[in-house]
Amino acid sequence: MPAIHAAMGSGAENRAFGLTRRTRVPTEATEGAFAIWEEEIPAGAGPPLHVHEREHEVFTVISGRVRFVADGREHDAGPGDVMMIPPGVPHTFQGKEDAVATVMLTPGAASNFFAAVTEAGVDPATDMDAVIRIAADHNIRFVGPPLD
Repeated sequence: MPAIHAAMGSGAENRAFGLTRRTRVPTEATEGAFAIWEEEIPAGAGPPLHVHEREHEVFTVISGRVRFVADGREHDAGPGDVMMIPPGVPHTFQGKEDAVATVMLTPGAASNFFAAVTEAGVDPATDMDAVIRIAADHNIRFVGPPLD
């Protein structure tokens, strides 16, 4: 595998779940070892409570503040903070204020979930059943609602 340089602002953009993310290192470039993306997390926004069956998910908050709930515990993260969620742990997050985070998923194949949702033209707000089916193909399970 060659070295990878991802210039600031580069990478494919995706807006599944109302969050803008830009793929910095796609899983295909790492032979599935990991994927990295940058995610904009508006205040009040975040995904439903979910579980990655096989993946570690690592967030590094770049700016703003993010409220994480992982395994029933709440964590308030700000710039420079890292939140690591191991496989099998129910988790979600929400912007406490507009925030940006870098996210790494390892192994990385489940990162293609966002593209699959977009390609299917599915909106979680109106067709969560379809999103759940797509998530199952990527070893992701939804287990509860987003934070309020």
